[in-house]
Amino acid sequence: MKKRLLAVLTAAVLGVSALVLPLSGCNSNTAYEGDYGLNIITLKKGYGTEWLEALADEMEEMYPGITIVIKTEVVDTNITNKLDAGEGYCEWDLFFGGTDFRSYIKTTMDGSNVVLADLSDIYANPASEEETIIVEDKLDDSLLSSFQNENAAGETKYYTMPWTQGINGLLVNNEVVAGALGADWRETYPCRTTEEWMDLLDALAGEGEYSFIYAAGQQYYQTLYNVWWTQYEGLEGIENYYSGMAYNVTTDRMELSPLIFEQDGRYAAMDVMESIMKDPYVYPKSTGIEWDAMQTYFMAGEAAMLPNGDWTNIEMGKSFPDNDVQFMRVPIVSALGEKLGITEDELRAAVSYADALLDGETATKPVLAPKEVNGVTLTADEVLQEVYDARCVVDTYANLHTVCAAAWSPRLEYAKAFLKLMASDKGQEIYAEAMDGNTSLPYGYDISTCDWFASTSEFAKTRYELAKNATYYYRHAELPLGNDLLAWRAVYSAPIEHCLYSLGWSGDDVVKEDINYYKTGTRWTDLLKKAGLR
Repeated sequence: MKKRLLAVLTAAVLGVSALVLPLSGCNSNTAYEGDYGLNIITLKKGYGTEWLEALADEMEEMYPGITIVIKTEVVDTNITNKLDAGEGYCEWDLFFGGTDFRSYIKTTMDGSNVVLADLSDIYANPASEEETIIVEDKLDDSLLSSFQNENAAGETKYYTMPWTQGINGLLVNNEVVAGALGADWRETYPCRTTEEWMDLLDALAGEGEYSFIYAAGQQYYQTLYNVWWTQYEGLEGIENYYSGMAYNVTTDRMELSPLIFEQDGRYAAMDVMESIMKDPYVYPKSTGIEWDAMQTYFMAGEAAMLPNGDWTNIEMGKSFPDNDVQFMRVPIVSALGEKLGITEDELRAAVSYADALLDGETATKPVLAPKEVNGVTLTADEVLQEVYDARCVVDTYANLHTVCAAAWSPRLEYAKAFLKLMASDKGQEIYAEAMDGNTSLPYGYDISTCDWFASTSEFAKTRYELAKNATYYYRHAELPLGNDLLAWRAVYSAPIEHCLYSLGWSGDDVVKEDINYYKTGTRWTDLLKKAGLR
């Protein structure tokens, strides 16, 4: 890379001492041994490393003569093994992973094995001299909580930072749908709710098109389940699940209880999953294909929709440069209307109102007449707020795509400087431009204001529309049961889409798998004991 060669020349001219500089730090297996440099090890999968190299180039311009070495891995354990090696054996300063570093956070906080550097000072200050907002305030609260750790003194500490926003959602191959139903299909089939969405699925089936495709060995459709579950239960309901807390009617309070598995939202989400994972909506050869073939078939037009992440266009764009794949908002689970005491038609009107607000359009409040549900009648404004909040929910892995720094690093000053750059407005623009807008960082920067944004793909633009107001569903590893509970136990048998389509499970079967499992013997109390709750 030209800038890395320039760094070598600059160092020679400046006479910086103790520098043993590689000609190119990018993807080198040889770590830099001096103090004036930075050794980075990173996961290289769907998001690639172009963003990291672009940030490294900027860092080298900010610190003339500095050397940045980047080593890539495709397996997370190859990264965490370096941390396990410990001081004196690990030469890497920054670790960009796609896994949970929580075990290292735990041992660092209790002092038994201090592995991670404290990054709290980064969160507590602006990322650059040109900014006034501190990094902590740049992250949406729903994501920020996954990075917060309370020590014995009751102080909030941070040891990791997210390195991608990581939007997962519903992709639509517009070429397939427009070819079957016309270019104006969105007006004919607005897909505001799951009931309304079924009209689109039926129309596609009538034209001989499959709506969905899946790979029997990989989970993808949990993205839809996660969003519908959260739409119905709200973010608080999801946190209750991973905390083991459910409402006890008898005591009129929240308590640790296996009733978490009987949340109404779990049934509501799985009912929709069951309704879509069947003929004639599913590509019938799905059972026999792998994930890479599934993505290829989808891009090639074998199916109209696929839940997937914002890395898709990065992975598949080179093979399908002229693709017309876009994000669409996940329809609101129709059962939410029943919970709020409104009709399906009223729910659709409320979703239209939410969409207008999200799109920055002039919005007129619909006339709603909520009915009493379980002794409670919401106001129309309360209903509209619930629907708006539900419309903002997206699934993410940003809580897992995180970076940490070695506590023993002799170059910790530069490691922190790099993380500040990453979280700054300048760093976010560099990151997003390197990724052609297909993904971005979650630190609040509006990439639509960038000069290059107008020329990005529809994939990038529709992704941005989801990301700009996102609140997040993720598996809450920071909560007591988050390390041991999945969204549902059925995943141990097969991905949920395969359970429903090929194995013949019903939606109730999936939900009751957890209920029956934790009713057996001491499994529930054992779960609580492991989490330190008993």
